[in-house]
Amino acid sequence: MVNKEYFGQIVRSSSSVGVRYRAAKRANSDPDFINKLKIVEEETDESDYFLNYLVNSIYHSKKKLLNLLFKK
Repeated sequence: MVNKEYFGQIVRSSSSVGVRYRAAKRANSDPDFINKLKIVEEETDESDYFLNYLVNSIYHSKKKLLNLLFKK
């Protein structure tokens, strides 16, 4: 079941990708750059997981999701 926490997690993990990539570009050495890119890869994978979960949930329960998004 999708809830607001999943949307928040998507925002956090996807924005973290950009922040961490920017930090990787400022690495002090090649090993540091590679290490930082591994973290970017992990954050990207996490974002992908939550986006896939969301898409599958939309497919299976579009009405519930719309109610969540537009509930005041």
